[in-house]
Amino acid sequence: MNTVVLTGGTGIFGKFLIADLLKNHSKIVLLVRAETQKEAEDRVKNLLKAYSDFTGRIKILKSDLVKDDLGLSQKDYLDLVKSTTHIIHAAASTRFTLPLIEARRNNVETTKKLLSFAENCKKLKRFGFISTAFVAGKRSGIILEEEFKHTAGFLNTYEESKYEAETFIRSKINSLPIVIFRPSLIITPLQKTNNSPISALTLGLFLARKGFLPVLPGNENNKLDIIEGAIASRAIIEVLLKKSVLYLTYHITSAGNSPQIKDLISLIEGQSGKKLPIRFCGNIEEFTTQVKKITRFRPDLVAIYKKTQSFLPELAFPKVFDNSNLLEELKSKTFSTKPLEELKILLK
Repeated sequence: MNTVVLTGGTGIFGKFLIADLLKNHSKIVLLVRAETQKEAEDRVKNLLKAYSDFTGRIKILKSDLVKDDLGLSQKDYLDLVKSTTHIIHAAASTRFTLPLIEARRNNVETTKKLLSFAENCKKLKRFGFISTAFVAGKRSGIILEEEFKHTAGFLNTYEESKYEAETFIRSKINSLPIVIFRPSLIITPLQKTNNSPISALTLGLFLARKGFLPVLPGNENNKLDIIEGAIASRAIIEVLLKKSVLYLTYHITSAGNSPQIKDLISLIEGQSGKKLPIRFCGNIEEFTTQVKKITRFRPDLVAIYKKTQSFLPELAFPKVFDNSNLLEELKSKTFSTKPLEELKILLK
């Protein structure tokens, strides 16, 4: 049986990864940020209720990924070094507005510590790194999986720090069995009953549906790559657990099946039951000008546009994330063929 060390298991995407690992008969070790073991267990208490039949295959360890030996006790660290067959580094700070130094601490330094741990694991078969398709930053057009280095710049510190983490990961490809996964915008339901974080996509659509985003950058005919969490997770785990893989990098994306922006607007108009007065402004400069104009008359929108300024400009840099590597690896002709239907269900 495989022993998979998973970081980020308590996050938005982590629950999907846990479910798919259990389906593939793996033992899971969850590294959970906490000061005490009890605190770590309490953090995942509700999560474990969904997997009550599999508790014997889920182990929880308090951890701190920025510390030496991942903040583990000496015994736990040595036990993991002996037993770990796979690692999935999914933990990341997805807050787009963090100062760069803090984003680097959360996304780059933790990656370096996981790689140091991986180098000590004698049974390691695969190190899976969950990057993001948006390491492409301000690039536009078709983005290939083999492409990485660029000088286009970034829209926020999340993109920049993940780019730096992937740069470091790539420096270890000759010494570790690494595979890099780049999901696009993962669809997650809007949580109305607790303080759980929501994705930029979900937040943006919610605000648009409420009429709080009357001005947007880009063009309504551009595509936006979205993918549902369960589908993305299945692909990642299938590739991760293969005995051998064909490529280093895989876009976990909808690629050509991505919807156009106007399709997303039609979807939320159908849900709101009214026509939304949304105007597209093209490039960032014109968008900034139009936002300044409209907020003079709608001061209530100032906070909204400030809240979305770290991700909304992405619409001015349209991309199609080619996923040919992934399709070849999965021996599939298409992937995530109905993202709009998935989004419609999850946003109800």
